[in-house]
Amino acid sequence: MARSNYTKLYVGEDYNSAPETESDIECKVFRNTPITTVQRDALTAEAGMEIYNSDSNQFEFYNGTVWGAS
Repeated sequence: MARSNYTKLYVGEDYNSAPETESDIECKVFRNTPITTVQRDALTAEAGMEIYNSDSNQFEFYNGTVWGAS
């Protein structure tokens, strides 16, 4: 069986433990909902947040102080 390099996404109450089998949950696509700069600036941002800015057509990352292209 061929293996791929997709990121695994674990969902549940204890996110520190892996699912029982590898095929329990596998995320091949993650979609950020696009938001505008005005919507981004209205967020209560925390360091590590990432958004897709539909005004600039790019992903942006909040470093704890400012938003920047990621």
